[in-house]
Amino acid sequence: MADEIVAVDGGSSDATREILRAHPKVRLLERPFDAHGEQKNFAFGRAAGDWILSIDADELLGDRLRRRVRGFLRLPCVSWYTIPRYWLVSVDPLRYVRTPLLFPDRQLRLFRNRPEFRYLPHPRIHERLPPIGRGVKLRRAHLFHLEFLLRDRAAREEKVRRYDAVDPSTSRVTAQYLYEDLSHSVEPCDEGCASLTR
Repeated sequence: MADEIVAVDGGSSDATREILRAHPKVRLLERPFDAHGEQKNFAFGRAAGDWILSIDADELLGDRLRRRVRGFLRLPCVSWYTIPRYWLVSVDPLRYVRTPLLFPDRQLRLFRNRPEFRYLPHPRIHERLPPIGRGVKLRRAHLFHLEFLLRDRAAREEKVRRYDAVDPSTSRVTAQYLYEDLSHSVEPCDEGCASLTR
């Protein structure tokens, strides 16, 4: 689907680098981690394509998004797309947490490769790209966020403490990691994610 994959490793201690090196389209870059936005900006500045699709290590593309993404790139007057994101709590069946904070949780992740699409230094947590130019809010094509599948409650509580220490102004957003404390429901996803069932 991608012409190139630019991956930035900030000092992983697992098999990340070996896995990435095995993929023929991956350009693996190493940079000491300082902030999420800075790591991403580093990758964006080295991407050669006209468009960038930015995904985090704990995210996957839904099947519809994977099938349709190339078509989105053909619209000449569009500069960016926001993509709704499912925060998964179950794989079989696929279910996500629905709260006002967690869904649709639109992420500006597909955008033209231009210098104005870079993260600002603040906030250091929960950074956002500036929506410059004309954009489109995608519907029915999702990112799948694996946070709740990969980290138990204790690990998420520790993450909240770390994030709040770095930037207390984002504590309202950081609360989403402890969804059990929020009024929420668990809903079936209306899109598949074949990458999860392989």
